[in-house]
Amino acid sequence: MVFINMITTANNLSGQPFFIEVLALGCWTIWSRRNNLILKRDFGKWKDDFKRDFVLYMHRAKEIDKPKW
Repeated sequence: MVFINMITTANNLSGQPFFIEVLALGCWTIWSRRNNLILKRDFGKWKDDFKRDFVLYMHRAKEIDKPKW
């Protein structure tokens, strides 16, 4: 399956209004951790970074959508 089709299918199945934004945030976190790995930093922190960034992102979400996440 082509990657874009996988993303589209996951988006449709999730039923969440900001699925793509969360996906982009996850990709950004992995990218940042990858760069840190190249610079000999700890890759294991990516999950903590993602949680921190997700909490910040949730401040932008509508109150009605927050319980879904």
